[in-house]
Amino acid sequence: MASLNRSYILSRIMAQLAASEKLLCLPSVSLEAAADAPPDLSIYRSGAFDPDLFKDVEVVAEAPLVAIDIMDGRRTMNESLERARTLEMAGVRSCWVVEPVSHSVLVLEQQGRHLFHEEQVERQGVAVDFAAIFGGESKRRQEEARGEHRLVTALRRGGGDRKIFLPSIGPDDWKHLLAEPDKHWQRGMPTRAMAHCWEENNGIPPEISRVLGDTPGIGEANALFVVPEYQVPLPGGARPARNDIWLLAETRAGLASITVDAKARESFGQTVGEWNATRSEGKDKRLRHICEQLEISFPPPDDIKYSLLQRAASAVIEARRFKAPLALTLVHSFSSSDQGIEHFNRLLSVMGLKARPDELAMRDLSGGGKLGFAWVRGDRRFLDA
Repeated sequence: MASLNRSYILSRIMAQLAASEKLLCLPSVSLEAAADAPPDLSIYRSGAFDPDLFKDVEVVAEAPLVAIDIMDGRRTMNESLERARTLEMAGVRSCWVVEPVSHSVLVLEQQGRHLFHEEQVERQGVAVDFAAIFGGESKRRQEEARGEHRLVTALRRGGGDRKIFLPSIGPDDWKHLLAEPDKHWQRGMPTRAMAHCWEENNGIPPEISRVLGDTPGIGEANALFVVPEYQVPLPGGARPARNDIWLLAETRAGLASITVDAKARESFGQTVGEWNATRSEGKDKRLRHICEQLEISFPPPDDIKYSLLQRAASAVIEARRFKAPLALTLVHSFSSSDQGIEHFNRLLSVMGLKARPDELAMRDLSGGGKLGFAWVRGDRRFLDA
């Protein structure tokens, strides 16, 4: 059952398209190649069907030119993007994910991904003016909504190639996503440095691009979207794994699920032994799940930093969710002395890997796909931002 906002936006889209005699709009029709992901609206060329009104069909074989999905409170961005990817693989030429809170539309096509914000979207001969659809909400309502809807909302002003998704128009808007904003938003803290660095570059910073680009088989990486303070549920407890950044990127090898941990002077926190000092069934269940994702023996060595394990597991979990062949975990270090790199290297040794700073090391995962790690030296000037 569709929510009020979703139904309202769908009706506004259909009202704009109704004037065109060249298009046929079919709401909630099931597609043969993606029966489990019927889009909210499938758009065909007029005359694509000559239906027999005496004999109905429940599933349509032909893929539409454009499929539109509208998010609501019961459908997360992850779920919507997974649905869009299913539709794209089924032959839909242009998949649109409408995010009402941020007034944004993410368009997924074989040629690339594009983000629009309160503007006209035109693909495959289908044009919808989303400025008109979203134009009625007041600025105050938008600001309130941004505070409530943290995970994915479009953020940056200016330009159509926006890549970082959070309720933000600049680095300072990352602050409220932090678990302890007052503590971690001081000048010189890595989370603050990371926010300024990634915002200035509107996506992947050049030092990370170089590491990925220099890795055979990966090449240039194009960020589809970047999510600060991204949480990944893990079994064995209510607290999810928190990642400073998670991004989905396109590479020569296909999609890459990438977690990024910002570091400067502070430690990686507890070792596995310290975290698991008071063992419980829930902790054992969580740790076993992490080891299964990373394909390492359970239990892992007590001297491994627990945060590094769960962030690497987050990359693998999201890679499988998005059917991405690459799962990468990066430490974006703003330390002049590579503080903490010995803990990173210890994790690599458990994985059977070795890597110098600014070098990506990878291993194969069973069932296809690769898991990679890199310690990337960041631009230290952002510590003063």
